[in-house]
Amino acid sequence: PWTLQWLDEHCGRRFGARPDPFGLTSLWGFDETNLRAQTSRIVFTNGLNDGWSVGGILHDLAPEKGLVAINLPNGAHHSDLSHQYGAEDTPDVRSAHSRVLDLVGSWIGEAKREGYEAEPVSQSNLFV
Repeated sequence: PWTLQWLDEHCGRRFGARPDPFGLTSLWGFDETNLRAQTSRIVFTNGLNDGWSVGGILHDLAPEKGLVAINLPNGAHHSDLSHQYGAEDTPDVRSAHSRVLDLVGSWIGEAKREGYEAEPVSQSNLFV
């Protein structure tokens, strides 16, 4: 099974390097507590068939601040962002795209009401 000890040993043997799984936290304070305190309006998308997803934000941190996680059980690496949205996508990927469009659209609407200008959100200018 995957553990930090396994990762450390594997990377040491295979690449001659040791991972620093807490590097972002140490360098920039990029952890759940600091994200809640210092940020808003971030969607964390995770294709759960992607091995990198174990290091992702897999649950909503603060939905009231727009710190939201969207997990795609059938998603793989970048299936949430790196291709054109279409009927060939699995239902969870289509649902995630719709949810991201809704969230970002609402955030842009809030920004406009506060006096900021932005392009309307659509599939063509959000997922490229």
